[in-house]
Amino acid sequence: MKTDHNITGVVLAGGQSRRYGSPKAFATFQNKPFYQWAVEALTPHTEKVIVISHPTLTRRLQDIGNYETIEDDSAVKGQGPLAGIYSAMCHHSSEWYMVLPCDTPLIDEKIVGVLCAHAVQGKNSDAVVPTAAGKTQPLVAIYNRRCLPIIEKLLADGQLRMMDLLSKIKVEHIRRDEIGTSDQAFININKKQDWEKLQ
Repeated sequence: MKTDHNITGVVLAGGQSRRYGSPKAFATFQNKPFYQWAVEALTPHTEKVIVISHPTLTRRLQDIGNYETIEDDSAVKGQGPLAGIYSAMCHHSSEWYMVLPCDTPLIDEKIVGVLCAHAVQGKNSDAVVPTAAGKTQPLVAIYNRRCLPIIEKLLADGQLRMMDLLSKIKVEHIRRDEIGTSDQAFININKKQDWEKLQ
């Protein structure tokens, strides 16, 4: 069920998948491409879903999807996930942006729903970011539009790590047990061996 707040879903599918060896967005789990798992997890809780695509994949994604597919803004092209979030914020005005990478196919709509609810009911946090497996998970997180000028400055300064952003904004951290899920849900598929274990 969608919240009353304006939330845009953002799927980060613009990486080059060097370690995986082929575009991870189109790797499959249970006969469904990874990016589709992300889209379906976001859709029940967002007004719109935007897929941030690598230039080599844009046409293919546009041909098979009924959601908006864009590439990084030309000024920040190829500068990682921070550039993808920046591009989504520049492209579509929203109060919140719920971000998912295309390579965490076990993230489901329940997890997304908890993060969205915490964001809109929270105490003026700029982001709600889960922790799982002892790690902060900044790419499975929701960010307020207030972050846009900070992201823009970080990109201009060449500070491209997501942790650089988290160090400069007000973050509500939420443990995966508070979400009601397992560490396994946050498994990130980087290599073919990871995919084999997932299957």
